[in-house]
Amino acid sequence: MRSFLAIITILLFFAVSCETPEDILNNLDHQVPEITFTTDTLVIAAGANATATVTVEDEAGIDRIEFSYGSWQINQIFNLSEEGSPDSHTLNLEFTIPLDAETQWDETLYFNDGSSIVILQQYHKLLLNSWDVNRNMNTAILYVKIE
Repeated sequence: MRSFLAIITILLFFAVSCETPEDILNNLDHQVPEITFTTDTLVIAAGANATATVTVEDEAGIDRIEFSYGSWQINQIFNLSEEGSPDSHTLNLEFTIPLDAETQWDETLYFNDGSSIVILQQYHKLLLNSWDVNRNMNTAILYVKIE
């Protein structure tokens, strides 16, 4: 009798604890943070100070924001988990354009079929990455053209 009750208890436990794939997916956060620049393109002189305003939003909460551009040694990290991971955050990103910043350069673009083209590039692409508390990531680009 005890073994019968143990088997029934185990079967009942597994039947109640099992979730369908739909139940699991409905409980997960699949939304990346939304990133909005007030303007996504700046035209500015070399040596000048630049400011860009960006708002990052996510219902689950924003954990981390990184603003970077390796060619100009820009790497700003904002750890918002220390502030309680707000669901919306606005930043004023301030950086200085180097005096020797290139105004144009050749850039090679490669395609999936192996072919490539060379274009004359005039816009620097500064990256803003944002993660929410569930580690969903989104990337936005701030374009900067040097006069």
